[in-house]
Amino acid sequence: MIRHCSLFKFKPDVGPEMISKIVEEFSKLPGLIPAIESFEIGTNVGDRPDNYDIGVCMTFASFEAYKVYRVNPDHIKFYQEFLIPFQDARTSVQFEIE
Repeated sequence: MIRHCSLFKFKPDVGPEMISKIVEEFSKLPGLIPAIESFEIGTNVGDRPDNYDIGVCMTFASFEAYKVYRVNPDHIKFYQEFLIPFQDARTSVQFEIE
């Protein structure tokens, strides 16, 4: 199995309402993309100014299933509408789990 985790930091002018909307829209992806086996998302509760704003982790049956997710039109549409315009930074990792 593959775990995919991403962290997003948003531009300074992106407020809590928009971050909530992004989390809401992100949370719709598991219902649209069958390759997603599990999904977790949350907003930062830490108090360090260099923390990222949201984190998301997803599990896929294989790296091939993860690649299906990456090119899925619903994922691409979400990324273009709700992440690209608002994100300041992003980092991610994919790793094998048992």
